[in-house]
Amino acid sequence: MELPVDLWSIILQKTKIAKQCKKLYLALPKNIKKELEEIYEEHKVKISINILCGIKNNMTLFQNGDLHTVFYQDFDTDIKFVRYVKNWYIINEEGDKIDCFISVSKKNTIMFWNAITQTYLSKIEIDSDIKEIEFHPTKPIMMVACDDLQVYIFDNNEGYTKKCSMTNIGNKKKFYFFHHTLPQIYIFSLSPSTTGCNGKLYLFIICDYERDFATFTDIIQTYFNCNFYKTPLKMNSDGSFECVKFTGSANYFCEFIITETDLVETNLQKIEENSESVANVIIKDFIRIGKYVYFHTNNSTFDEEILQHYTQKFYRQCGNKSKIIYNTTNKLSKIIYKNNYLIFVDDAEFKILDLETNKIDRYFRWNSKIDDCNHMLNDFCIF
Repeated sequence: MELPVDLWSIILQKTKIAKQCKKLYLALPKNIKKELEEIYEEHKVKISINILCGIKNNMTLFQNGDLHTVFYQDFDTDIKFVRYVKNWYIINEEGDKIDCFISVSKKNTIMFWNAITQTYLSKIEIDSDIKEIEFHPTKPIMMVACDDLQVYIFDNNEGYTKKCSMTNIGNKKKFYFFHHTLPQIYIFSLSPSTTGCNGKLYLFIICDYERDFATFTDIIQTYFNCNFYKTPLKMNSDGSFECVKFTGSANYFCEFIITETDLVETNLQKIEENSESVANVIIKDFIRIGKYVYFHTNNSTFDEEILQHYTQKFYRQCGNKSKIIYNTTNKLSKIIYKNNYLIFVDDAEFKILDLETNKIDRYFRWNSKIDDCNHMLNDFCIF
């Protein structure tokens, strides 16, 4: 007995992996495929996982684990960063915004590509070492941190206005965040004595890129000097921040907001993990999804089961209870959320964590998809 089209439609739209969805669609009878073609195409785009990688001197685009396109740079130097920016600046006569791929090379050249047509658009060359690059979440504004803080405000004709809002910003690691509505960049600097991966937040600066004016807030500095706020540091969609705080012989996920004159903690959640040396725990990355926090840590103690002195453990925590869901002797990358999955890199493998089943599977090996695999994965982004 054949199933009705409506039921096949439900089954198809419940399929979350693009390859499985395609396999199911192709196996349907011709008449059902024809009726579900539009639904299938829309769902395929929705569940597609696209990963843009910076590998040696090119950007490589993987779609659902398969090599799709390699963008070769016009110079022989490795890529530092890759970014994907949706609805960037207006370039065509119809006034349509485009999606862009951006690469930053070690020779400090920023290149823009049309993500839809995959064609080269333009480039900007910087005369000093690029330490970081950020894009405004809603406006065509790009920030480049090098020896100074450069802000590029793009217009509708692919031109831009360059502003240097702050000079001599130093070499210490910093974190940069655009204010969502005000013409401001929040800058968090690490302590000069910081060592290791969990840096201590030391200095807070607000930079107004319209007036080329930077302010230091003494009251917030008092918080940083009297408390041990550590990286990773995240900015949430509502403008609040979250980092790791060490206090009272324990580590916490600390959420806070910044007012005109103050830093206000809004939530503390104790980090539960099985290390005996709580003060030396290094949280490599974390991400909050609903009621859960997912994070991974470095542990340098000897692991009898795998006979290694170096183990990285991946946890899932709800409330004050945590569980190890994965461990490895390899270094784990940043954690990115997409389509109800968490995606990260373990050595040369992209791994995928299904948040419904809590199962971690191998997604694909990036270096098995390219001709010359003797290269490092310098950076990646998922869209």
